[in-house]
Amino acid sequence: MRPRLAAVALALAVPAAACGGARGVADGGAAASAPAGDDSVPLASAGAVPGVTSAPTPIPATPGAAPGQGAAMTTPANASTSPDGEPHPGAIVHDDKVDGRVWTRLASEVPSGIGWVRVGDSWRPVVRIEITGTPAQRRMTKFGADGAMLESTVQAPPRPQPQPTPQPTPLPEPQP
Repeated sequence: MRPRLAAVALALAVPAAACGGARGVADGGAAASAPAGDDSVPLASAGAVPGVTSAPTPIPATPGAAPGQGAAMTTPANASTSPDGEPHPGAIVHDDKVDGRVWTRLASEVPSGIGWVRVGDSWRPVVRIEITGTPAQRRMTKFGADGAMLESTVQAPPRPQPQPTPQPTPLPEPQP
């Protein structure tokens, strides 16, 4: 190994305590057996330094930007607050009459499109979703805190593609 690559390998091979438990060359690396539940991936499989394992390093969003100055990580909006900033009452009960199941999800666990419905100029919280129909075609009806129906949508499989009409193959006529 060239001296510069050896220095890089040693710099990457930090003790496990310094890198949150990732294994490196200094503490056994790939030769060490992984403890139960360890799901670290050897960097050698990704084309990096053989025998070194570590967590992936975030890449800055802008080329040349310093680490920590990349684009902020965003999480999808949840239904704990409306798009206008109003708080949700808390939970949404899903009543699936097709499968015979009932479950509850917190508003913070679902997207805002499920937990809120725009009615006129205001946003109304959804507290119950009733699913009816057949396994192939389901109707989802959303109800508000006062029991009023807010929205009803139908989910169905896409229509099958039309099949072309078979055309007979012309046969050449026999020549006398």
